[in-house]
Amino acid sequence: MRGVSALLRMRLFAHRDGLEPYPIDALDGIVRWQWAMDTDFNEATAYKLQADNASIEISEVDDEIDGDEYTYTEVSIPMPEMNTVELAEWIGTDRSKNGLHGELVGYDSTGSEVFILQVENFTLRNRITGTVEYFHKVINDLLDKRSVGSYYPVSSVSDNLGSTQSTGVEFQLTTRNIVKPEFQWTTDLTLAHYKDRWKERNPYTILAVYQGNTDPLHITWGYRTDGLIQEGETVEWDAKAAPGSIKIVDLNKDGKIDDNDKTIICNSAPALTLGFNNTFNWKQFDLSLFFYGAFGQQRYNYTLQDFLKPSRLNFLDNISTASRDMWTSSNKTGKYPNGFYTKWESASDFWVENASFLRLKHLTLGYTLPKTAIKGLSYCRFYLDAQNLFCITNYSGVDPESDSFAAYPNQRTFSLGVDITF
Repeated sequence: MRGVSALLRMRLFAHRDGLEPYPIDALDGIVRWQWAMDTDFNEATAYKLQADNASIEISEVDDEIDGDEYTYTEVSIPMPEMNTVELAEWIGTDRSKNGLHGELVGYDSTGSEVFILQVENFTLRNRITGTVEYFHKVINDLLDKRSVGSYYPVSSVSDNLGSTQSTGVEFQLTTRNIVKPEFQWTTDLTLAHYKDRWKERNPYTILAVYQGNTDPLHITWGYRTDGLIQEGETVEWDAKAAPGSIKIVDLNKDGKIDDNDKTIICNSAPALTLGFNNTFNWKQFDLSLFFYGAFGQQRYNYTLQDFLKPSRLNFLDNISTASRDMWTSSNKTGKYPNGFYTKWESASDFWVENASFLRLKHLTLGYTLPKTAIKGLSYCRFYLDAQNLFCITNYSGVDPESDSFAAYPNQRTFSLGVDITF
């Protein structure tokens, strides 16, 4: 993974409205002292930070941001080589000072912008703490194919072409709901939303008529459908279509089905991801329940489509029990197609389903022996851990996370263990 080694810049305002820069006189000592005293990483990294402390530059800058003119205080800090994820995690920890509002911009060794991370921290009487983080990341020089002249022995070569960008926001909240000598209850909640899209396409890629230069990532193109064709019903684009066939929607109403009727039919990226953990402690017992989920995502149910395709019916292969609800002349209310092949069968939203889910990922129950229970042991804890106990979803396939041609789902497992410290 590319490291961040050139520069970290902080744009700081006195207030959230961005109308005034943060006073340099008030900021200078805080930044220099805090940066030099930081020891979150190993000794070598901490030494580099201290060594570079004298190179920290603080200045007032007039600049244009998103089309508007701003005056802000800029702090420029030379950075040692760090993993981008590691650096982002470090920045995301609680380093806020009262009155500091801004954003951190990371650059790699080539000067390309790697990410922007805006952090707001808040605390309420030490019982409620939270963080709101905004990020913007650009990935340049994607590996792709570039066409070469016909006089070369190969038609294409690999090259660094195109770029993508990701934006998102993450909200973290920790609450200490009950704090008593013998009973404690703590809740951790994480909500995240992000969007990925193309920033610049490979100029050698020929786009289809329905594609654009800045399309979202994680999408599938295809035709919209409107149920099944019923007896006595005709469609303009195929007068010979058999009853029980998938009814394709003629989006541009030109009397035919072609690429001009294709649209986005599936987006596998969730609109919202959730992590929800509750920890209970009562005397020597502890109980932890961790839920996580994804909402607003879609999945193409290849498994169902594959086990209902015409070839399986023709050769008496294994088929899904859903075949009992296929459209036939004696079952005209059938939910699934009649089993006759059509050229639009695998390029429509007929098999796309809502794949939102909420899963109980971990349940852990433990008991810690009193320190005086066993001589020679300073710590002894027995625990039972259960994973993937249940999943709440409307997805009809095997698993909304991993289903693809009957892939194995997340396994339900149980384990017993003991932690001992002598």
